[in-house]
Amino acid sequence: DDGLTVFRNSGATLIDILDNDSDPDNDTLTVTNVIQPANGTVVNNGTSLTYTPNNGYVGIDTFQYTVDDGNGGQATATVSVEVLNNAPVAVDDTAIAVGSEQLIIDILSNDSDSDGNSLTTESVSHPTNGIVVINPDGSVTYQANEDFVGTDTFTYIVADEDGTTASATVTVTVESDNNAPAAIDDLYLVSWGGSLDFNPMENDSDADGDAISLVSVDTSTLNGTLVVHEDGSMSYQAPGYFSGNDIFTYTIVDSNGATSTATVTMCVGD
Repeated sequence: DDGLTVFRNSGATLIDILDNDSDPDNDTLTVTNVIQPANGTVVNNGTSLTYTPNNGYVGIDTFQYTVDDGNGGQATATVSVEVLNNAPVAVDDTAIAVGSEQLIIDILSNDSDSDGNSLTTESVSHPTNGIVVINPDGSVTYQANEDFVGTDTFTYIVADEDGTTASATVTVTVESDNNAPAAIDDLYLVSWGGSLDFNPMENDSDADGDAISLVSVDTSTLNGTLVVHEDGSMSYQAPGYFSGNDIFTYTIVDSNGATSTATVTMCVGD
């Protein structure tokens, strides 16, 4: 008896059927008869056989063949063929999420099955920094943990109609949903040699309601003198010799680290 394994829809497979058969008289053996299998087709080539499974068939198929030694001696053996389903191919995915907003990921869109079977999402693992659930259409919904920013991963298992599975990894880059603060340019009027106390952050804001603070001041182009106080307010002293626009910039930061820069123009004149 013989046994072999082939894959679904794999076409014709040549079987060296006499390889393990023998004759005590060393007579030459030939295949004289084949009883066709129920789920495929066998072609007798005399000293070998060709087996082709029926289209779409998966399972165990069997057939019998008879050998003849040319001198009246005959024997019959059985061949068992295991026709296996081709596994689906699962391909890794990447996605970008913003903050803790829910993100639908079509993880099956780049997966395939050579047998043409439809695919389903069988299971998903638990990501470290969020949650993921399977949707009825096989896609998944990912949601990052509150305030998480970075890279999160999870794996999923895809199955075809015959239950054969494959797995792949989804990598999600979670970006901050924080809005940067808005630093607004300012214009102040100062007389020659005069001074002015002001707070340039009075008209600045943050859409998320985050606290903002002064992080830096660039006075490299300033002609006058500027004193920055701990609360972010400033005192400017105009030079007596200068007339025109005296300019510097400042940068604010919110509680999540986002920054914004604005320009302050001190209009110095009489």
